[in-house]
Amino acid sequence: MATEWFISGNPKKYDCINAFRDLHKIDWKQSTNVEAGDIVYIYVSGEEHAVRLKCKANKVNIEVPDIDDRKYDLTGEFDGTAGRYMELELIEELAGDLYDRFSMEKHGFGIPQSPVRVNLDTREYLNIAQELQHATEMDPDKHDGSYELARETVRAYKNMDNLDQIDFKDMNLIYHMVIGTWRQKVDIKKKSISESHLPDSEKSRLTGLLDTIWERAKNNTYSNHEGDASIGMFGTAFYSFYDAKKEDCIRFIQMCIDILDNDSDEEMFDICQKAFATVIPGMQAASASVILHCLKPYTFPVFNSNSGNHNIYLYFGIDLEKASDVGKYIGNCRKVKAFRDKNFTVKNYRIFDLEARKLGKGEKEYDAIDFERIVAFLRDYAGKHYVNPDKTGSDKEAMEAFKEEGGKAREEYTNFCAHVVSAFPDLEAQSCSGWINQGNNTQRYFWVELKKKDWKNYPHSISISLNDKSLTDEEWVLSVRVETRDGASKEEDYSRHNVIADMAIPEGVDAYYAYTNKQGDYLLAEGGQQEVQELRDSGKARKIQVIKRISKPYDYTRTTEIVKETQDAVKFLLPFYKYIFEQAGVLGGAAEYWPSAEEYPVNLTKDDWKRFIDEVESKSHDGCMRVLACYVDIGGIGSPKTLSDKYKGHPTVYTSSILNTSKRALNFFGMDPCPDGDTQRYFPIAFQGRIGSEVNAGTYEYKMRPELLEALKEMDLTGIDLMYDKGGDDEMSETEFDKNIILYGPPGTGKTYNTAIYAVAICDKLSLDEVKARPYEEVLDRYRVLKDEEKRVAFTTFHQSYGYEEFIEGIKPKMDSDAFDVEYTIKDGVFKDFCDRASKKKTSSSGVNVGENARVWNVILGGNDDPDLKQRCFNEGTIRIGWHKSPEVITDETEGLNDKERRILLNFQDEMEIGDVVVARATSEAVDGVAIITGGVEFDTSDEHYPRKRKVQWLYKGANISIIDLNGGTRLDRKSVYPLNRISVGDLLSRVPTESGLEVEDETRPFVFIIDEINRGNISKVFGELITLIEPTKRKGAKEAMEATLPYSNVPFGVPNNVYLIGTMNTADRSIAIMDTALRRRFKFEEMMPSPQVLRNIGADKVIEGDVELDVAEMLEVINKRIEYLFDREHTIGHAFFTSLKDEPTVQKLASIFKKSVIPLLQEYFYEDYSKIRMVLGDNGKENTEHMFILANEIKSNQIFKGDTSDVDIPDYSYVIQDEAFDNILSYKEIIG
Repeated sequence: MATEWFISGNPKKYDCINAFRDLHKIDWKQSTNVEAGDIVYIYVSGEEHAVRLKCKANKVNIEVPDIDDRKYDLTGEFDGTAGRYMELELIEELAGDLYDRFSMEKHGFGIPQSPVRVNLDTREYLNIAQELQHATEMDPDKHDGSYELARETVRAYKNMDNLDQIDFKDMNLIYHMVIGTWRQKVDIKKKSISESHLPDSEKSRLTGLLDTIWERAKNNTYSNHEGDASIGMFGTAFYSFYDAKKEDCIRFIQMCIDILDNDSDEEMFDICQKAFATVIPGMQAASASVILHCLKPYTFPVFNSNSGNHNIYLYFGIDLEKASDVGKYIGNCRKVKAFRDKNFTVKNYRIFDLEARKLGKGEKEYDAIDFERIVAFLRDYAGKHYVNPDKTGSDKEAMEAFKEEGGKAREEYTNFCAHVVSAFPDLEAQSCSGWINQGNNTQRYFWVELKKKDWKNYPHSISISLNDKSLTDEEWVLSVRVETRDGASKEEDYSRHNVIADMAIPEGVDAYYAYTNKQGDYLLAEGGQQEVQELRDSGKARKIQVIKRISKPYDYTRTTEIVKETQDAVKFLLPFYKYIFEQAGVLGGAAEYWPSAEEYPVNLTKDDWKRFIDEVESKSHDGCMRVLACYVDIGGIGSPKTLSDKYKGHPTVYTSSILNTSKRALNFFGMDPCPDGDTQRYFPIAFQGRIGSEVNAGTYEYKMRPELLEALKEMDLTGIDLMYDKGGDDEMSETEFDKNIILYGPPGTGKTYNTAIYAVAICDKLSLDEVKARPYEEVLDRYRVLKDEEKRVAFTTFHQSYGYEEFIEGIKPKMDSDAFDVEYTIKDGVFKDFCDRASKKKTSSSGVNVGENARVWNVILGGNDDPDLKQRCFNEGTIRIGWHKSPEVITDETEGLNDKERRILLNFQDEMEIGDVVVARATSEAVDGVAIITGGVEFDTSDEHYPRKRKVQWLYKGANISIIDLNGGTRLDRKSVYPLNRISVGDLLSRVPTESGLEVEDETRPFVFIIDEINRGNISKVFGELITLIEPTKRKGAKEAMEATLPYSNVPFGVPNNVYLIGTMNTADRSIAIMDTALRRRFKFEEMMPSPQVLRNIGADKVIEGDVELDVAEMLEVINKRIEYLFDREHTIGHAFFTSLKDEPTVQKLASIFKKSVIPLLQEYFYEDYSKIRMVLGDNGKENTEHMFILANEIKSNQIFKGDTSDVDIPDYSYVIQDEAFDNILSYKEIIG
């Protein structure tokens, strides 16, 4: 197969279109490995910005061109001295919007900066577009007999006197006539004719016609299904319009009659639009389109997916509205017709339908992977120590090369694994291993784990590895293996994983077993399956692997072979990987629904639920009824995210509705909520839940109880609009939270645990009850998204040395390795950085791409030296600077530049990024141009004075706009290029009038800043002058809003109104009463005390050994009562220390809790006054000394000291912690009494 290439032609330099039109052949400069016979597409830049020429390379590697094309050389550059040419012959000139840059970018096209291979997706698009443009018209009756059957069936109804007798069976007949006989045989079609309400004469006529058409099909009269006796072009998953009402059937068949002999597309569209205005049960766009297409193949396109084809109209980028909705079908037909008539000459939509079946069927090819680079890096650097180049002396250059090679090798390996996993939709590639380890030594391998999405939290995987730990003599081996990650695996994980030894490797397959023994040695199991089973069962093998090696050599010329061989290896190993989870009972990766019937019995019948809905829910809770109807519509199972995607509205709308309905149901039926840990779950009365799998992966999935689902199915829900309407879902009111909250209490009461609940509730505008009603895993997943992805939650911990510089802003020293002087830069603290993010204005546009972390740059375009340069830049969409005598690429070592010039050039060359914003300086206080950077740095040799340029999109060009206030009162410098770090992109763009469609909005979403251990910091030192600004009345936007000028940057700063502060405070460290008064006045305090009931709720309240049962919750209550009496309630022991007993209710676990948590706290509380600690633990009242945690030994001073000690205050007892007592359950039992 010939390779296809993209090259680029600039029409301002060479008139390539007219050159090929006139000469047909051109000697083109060759700079890549194009071979004779290859196809070359030429992308024409400038005003065309489209692929316009398709050529064939006749000859390559021509040293001297012999075709005279000087007439088309517009700059004199094409003088025949390039040294290497290829003869390109024009095959076809490509016209129309199908080949412009924007249409093709949707299919993987990128502007070719140099000759590049055409990738698979773009090649497929080009082939489809050209085949359709070259297609010849299709005669429908020569293609398939179903066209004639459809027409004559409708004509039979037209011949009837009236349609009063018809019903769904007549609708079925028309539909069945267009469905392929491989789905509905001829006898079934005849049965449909017989069951219809047509007159006997018409039934007889249609039956005879069907026999005639069937004979033609058997004689290969039709081009469709040539060689296969068949009528019909479409399959179906739908067979009867049984639910259609009589009036629906009459309306639809009358519509078919009305268009039967009509030749006007617009009239037919109007007729059908009117008929589809009322829903016909069972009819979607797919079934309607196949009937209408067979009646009018030049008017109605096919929107059917049951034949395995894609929707080609969506593929071409036509903006179809709800393509499956029959109510939107005619509107979509109009869009498709306009596109077809503009780009193609054929009219029969069957041609497009057939072309759609080719989508995704092309041979997969892959971009070349530089395997040699990967292997070379491992070979040359494996095991070597890496040092940050900035921290080295003479080795800086070597370390920079080291870093560059490591990064590029890892990138190549990542790309390779991405190619492999593309063939497996149910697998995901996890991140590639780093090229250095934590000790900054180079790894001896690269590896990537492939995991099923539902199982990604398990350590098991199919791993693709390139390493030197081969079991053969070969140095570097690429292999695929069923693996479990050692660093993440516990004993139960190894036990689960090693069942793969029970699966046999088929004979003749080049794969083998290997294992790691208890000493960590990696060994080949030469005895095969029997050996690894014996090693596993005897405990000698820690981990077993099944491995398949990939054949050598590993080089870029074999990329496709290596990828395909690796894919074959993954396919072979998949059953081993799945076997692990099958044997563990993790079917499909999905957890069981919770709670079970034993955990929470709900003995409600279908009639009970009907009574509740009639008497409570349907009367005044329309929003919740809508959500119940949505669950019925999707079959009773789905996550709030799934419903949000389908029916609109935020997912919290659906979570809140489930909660509210469930609360009312509990009240109506007089039932208690379901206990779960330290909270009560309301939803289990109406739903069960689990962590989602497959389409619901990463969410919490609710399953409606079957009795409720059946009750709803039998009720009339037809009047409920399933789509979300803000006014209709009025129960989803937002909860108001205080702006500044401190959760306080003794250690171990869940303060930090609860910050995640508060953060999710605030950010998603829910009540605490609504969030607590969710499983904590779901809450934690949402918290992580808010913190790590949306960046709307931040977390920090105060300590004694924490200061203003870390929290607000400070000065940080900076010293270059070549400099002698220390420079100082101003660095934002975590809270100021968070507030800036929370107040950052949001920009959105259909055609302007502002970078997510865009910076603002000031540029001087020409100034007094060249006043015309600015207008030139405005016109051509660029920014330009000079230094034409300096080298094209500037480095720190470039000579002939002072520090200021070098900084300007490096800013322009390296620091500016695509998506940044530039302003054109007009005066020291104002600008007259604003643009977005859209291109990388270029060196334009045709400009003698200003060769350095970047492409930009000018948003504003006009009168001067003052920005001095945005810049903190600082005037604009005369430097050609420098960043305006004080100015935010949002503030700048909101001031600039634009015609670009750019919209600037204030950020209004809630942001939550969490301060753990807030009382351990010096509040005056940390907040400084900003303590006042956190008050709600002093926030930005409030009536009494205040700002303070920061001491280092001199920038005004205020706290946004959408920022919430949550602090946690350990009362054992410091009492609220002695807290900083300024802090106390500005925060609301919420107490969190020990709750032994939590241990009972989660099943962590019992430890049993032999015949002895310990009530841990009661024990904790007794301990805390004694602490309150001897000290105070702020120094009690939290329940959270004991929650791990839920999974391990043993004396050994309890002993660990006491030794590591309880005893150290008591020692701290009572300043090692062991007499009081013994009282807390009941040791002073225990008769058996073996049950005492702390032994009190009487001191006889006269046996220790010489002389009289009666007037010296010597303690009466010494104390010893008795380790043996912690392992005896009676020691704990006797704490209670």
